[in-house]
Amino acid sequence: MKETNQKDIVVHQNKLSYGKFEEFELRELKLLLKFIAEYSRTEENKILLNAKEIKNFINMDRKSYSEFETLVRKLGKREVLIKDPTKNRYVVYHIFSKLDFDLDNKTVELSYAPDFIPLITNLEKNFCKYDLKNVEKLKSKYSLMFYIRSKAEKFKGKFYMSVEEIASLYGKKYGEKVENIDTFIINPMLKEINEYTDIFISAEKEYEAQERGRSKVKGYLFRIEKKTLLISTEIEKAVEKAKKNIFISKSKVLNEETIQILLDEMGEEKLIQGLNYAYKSINKDFNTLEYLKKVIYQNEEDSIESLETIFLEKKKIKRMNKF
Repeated sequence: MKETNQKDIVVHQNKLSYGKFEEFELRELKLLLKFIAEYSRTEENKILLNAKEIKNFINMDRKSYSEFETLVRKLGKREVLIKDPTKNRYVVYHIFSKLDFDLDNKTVELSYAPDFIPLITNLEKNFCKYDLKNVEKLKSKYSLMFYIRSKAEKFKGKFYMSVEEIASLYGKKYGEKVENIDTFIINPMLKEINEYTDIFISAEKEYEAQERGRSKVKGYLFRIEKKTLLISTEIEKAVEKAKKNIFISKSKVLNEETIQILLDEMGEEKLIQGLNYAYKSINKDFNTLEYLKKVIYQNEEDSIESLETIFLEKKKIKRMNKF
């Protein structure tokens, strides 16, 4: 089972971002993304997870394990509809070949259905990647669905959706009345996404001329921007110190853009510790951000090994004291 300090990064084909999740509840969708994040990390199709950790993520920590088991069973039966662009229709995909909760050991075991695996493995192009923390606080399944759709479109910076498509995917019960779409669909989704995730989305109405009367809204143009993370004084000091290492300075890989990338991926505390480690340990020429990231992550691995060594030494001393 995975270490709890590892980040949950979800990676999947854009096809999944355009999928229909009509029967899913919010917790089921979050649970599915949690499972995909684990596959993104291990690429193994037999995964064993700690149920307590999963319950915390999907806000079921105070719920009984029997309720959690019911949720897992329901997710195991769900299907996702993926659009086939060649035939302009949706194809049904079964997600799991096995999804089981062991009540005695409090573990979840899963494996994916063969037809579903390519959606989370063929990632050479047309895929999206995001930290699971960006969906953790979302309170609507439609906000979550719209977020992953927007992540698939992010490279373009904008995308268009018709009134009919928005109503069909995110609010059938509200119909295609623009006032309802604004009030009950778009405004709540954008408010949540802009508050809790790593992107900012704005919406503009697009109109079509009518023979009589005023123009009719035909759809919405959504513009996507990546949020700029605040660079604290502590980060600035760590970067300044790291650049005193001649090899880091010569590489010129640390700039405003790359600091934002590192900060988004690692968080402030880990980045500061990693830059301090890089300052002390890098002793050869390099010219890529990937190398610097590798060194920073090496710091984390070394720290874990040190803690394990200390733990084993203490255990050894305790055993010796017994005699």
